[in-house]
Amino acid sequence: MHNERVQAKDIESAYIDSTLLGIQQLKRNLVTQIAHNFRTPLTSVIGFAEMLLDDHPLTDEQRIEYARFIQYEGIRLSKLIDDVLELSSLESGEAHLNVRDCVLQEVVTDAIGRISDFAQGRFVTVRGSFVSLPVVIRLDREKIAQAVYQLLHNAIRFTKPNDEVEVTVRVVGESAEIAIRDGGPGIPEEDIPTLFERVGRMYKPEQDPRGTGVGLAIVKNILDLHKGEIRVQSKQGKGSLFTLRIPGIQE
Repeated sequence: MHNERVQAKDIESAYIDSTLLGIQQLKRNLVTQIAHNFRTPLTSVIGFAEMLLDDHPLTDEQRIEYARFIQYEGIRLSKLIDDVLELSSLESGEAHLNVRDCVLQEVVTDAIGRISDFAQGRFVTVRGSFVSLPVVIRLDREKIAQAVYQLLHNAIRFTKPNDEVEVTVRVVGESAEIAIRDGGPGIPEEDIPTLFERVGRMYKPEQDPRGTGVGLAIVKNILDLHKGEIRVQSKQGKGSLFTLRIPGIQE
């Protein structure tokens, strides 16, 4: 009996050590991922600022172009910071839902309006295809609009210029579905199972066009708060389809 207790303690100790090592590795992965995503825009900001301050004469057009690059990368950095803070709030349990009856088409249209300038700048068209009757559903309007915005932002980033992103809204039983189809490069099949985990994978810029996964982790957390789900279908070279299913349709 004594030997069995000792053996059980050894197994428990080994399990705890293994778990702690796994958590430490996940933290290292997260730091690596976020650092990479911050370094790229920061390098651009510093580089263009140095060119503006250089002694070599610049035309007005060049100055405007460099200033626009700095503005773009600054906005990108701001979004990265907002995403990290938002995910931290969601995962800590501090986030609360402000649930009320909403027309889902209006929520999606709001997200499309927020992303319109970004889409125009990338020469990408966002096309909506909604079910004709109003879909009234109980949800947190701001958070669902944020989830749709996150997916649209990704879709537009990886869609070729002069192509389009399609957004559809439909009813499936007592749930509503929002589907976003892009014209991007697609996602490797082996990356899909861990796509929505913030630190579930090592950062592989050549294989993982979705960045650190912070934005996608935010979407997953928002859907979890609504007792909903998110699915993805993708083939390399043929784009991706992200589908949000939200329960709670009202009569």
